Amino acid sequence: MSINAVQQIDLNQNDVVDGEIVKEYNIGDTKIKICNAEYKDKTPEEIDLILKRVEAIGWEIVEQLAHKNRLKG
Repeated sequence: MSINAVQQIDLNQNDVVDGEIVKEYNIGDTKIKICNAEYKDKTPEEIDLILKRVEAIGWEIVEQLAHKNRLKG
């Protein structure tokens, strides 16, 4: 799976999301709110597939950064 194949979603404050805030984080001046809109109607199997996809994308990023760092030095 290629990182380029991932859809990017640009949400702004005017977008309506049908879900609940399930977790909030503060990092410096940034507030991060985790919403369950994408997952609340999914089966455990569907959620597992989503999480495996996220993991694969994350590892691909790590591998690309490691490769980039090897080329630098």
